[in-house]
Amino acid sequence: MGNIHGDILAANGRVITVLATQGEIKPPTGFAAPRILSKYQVDEISARAINADITVTGDDIPIEDDCECLRRVAATAGSIRGSITTKILGVPGVANDGIFVTDGQLDANVTTMSNLRRAISVAGTSPAQVSLTNGKVTKIQNGLQSNGSITLAGELEGQIILNTINGTRTWTGPTTINGSTIVPDADFEISQTSATLGGGAIGMAPFRLWKTDSIPAFVDNSDVGPGDGVLETAFVPAGATPVSIRFPGPIQRSTAYSSWTNAFIVQCRPLGGEGSEICDWITVEGGFTFFGPTATTTDTTDRRTIRIGRAAGTVVRPGIYRVIPKVSETTRLNNAVLCADVNGNPPTDWPPSCGPIPGEFDPPIDEGVPLVVGS
Repeated sequence: MGNIHGDILAANGRVITVLATQGEIKPPTGFAAPRILSKYQVDEISARAINADITVTGDDIPIEDDCECLRRVAATAGSIRGSITTKILGVPGVANDGIFVTDGQLDANVTTMSNLRRAISVAGTSPAQVSLTNGKVTKIQNGLQSNGSITLAGELEGQIILNTINGTRTWTGPTTINGSTIVPDADFEISQTSATLGGGAIGMAPFRLWKTDSIPAFVDNSDVGPGDGVLETAFVPAGATPVSIRFPGPIQRSTAYSSWTNAFIVQCRPLGGEGSEICDWITVEGGFTFFGPTATTTDTTDRRTIRIGRAAGTVVRPGIYRVIPKVSETTRLNNAVLCADVNGNPPTDWPPSCGPIPGEFDPPIDEGVPLVVGS
């Protein structure tokens, strides 16, 4: 069987099976990727390699009805590229359902509009191979159920988001990325860094500060001290941004603020201190500049990172600094740093701290700050 180059469209019907067992599903040279569109259940799309935009709409079908499923997509000797969008991936209890890449990459944006209850498996040929490429996003509307799984034998350079609907959070299915088994804690935080996974990220929305991936790594205010941060000399070179606040998913700045710098308050206290002294903060006015993603940012790491450098003319002195996202007077929640690619763009979740914040609340409710050591 040869290649499949053209569209396969059943906007009001059903595409049952698309097979190119000895060929590929791909566009002719110079043409856009072919579309495979079905309103009702697709049993299988399989080829040696796939470069197509695959959509199962599931319009007006009850969510318990399997007819809105995309059951199986498989590339047996190459990569899956393009996009995959379906209300449900796989039928419960059917082991072979899901997305499978035997020897290649998942270089596609994937969106499921329900819980992930079957497998996403990218076997690759070695842990050094990239499984999900940079800039690509896998969006799982609810969460990862126990009968679902995510297995990427190679590196995760792209982004996987759980709970894009911003509803009930579930992460009970097994997750293995780049040889590392991920077991989230009760707050859906993971112990791995992005580097361990391959440079990308997997996160449960709303996104909490990724403590181990931030630079410097987060240390609680009651424990932080010399050696836990960056040296003040790291701020000396013009344009240097030695501090990176990172999340496990993409972020965006609220339109209520004209710049990333205007969205934050920075405070400082001396090194050391005991008891209530660790909550005696002094506001640093205009000393730092913040940089974050824009609407055109595509790099996976850049989309989830806030970088901090000194403002022109500032000399950073040794001390313990905290970075505070500004909060809403109505909700008392951070309204500066929001979750991107998540329904309603909820606020990101920062760890708690202590002490009053000027012009805000004493203390803010459900809000906190990462801490940065100047020396």
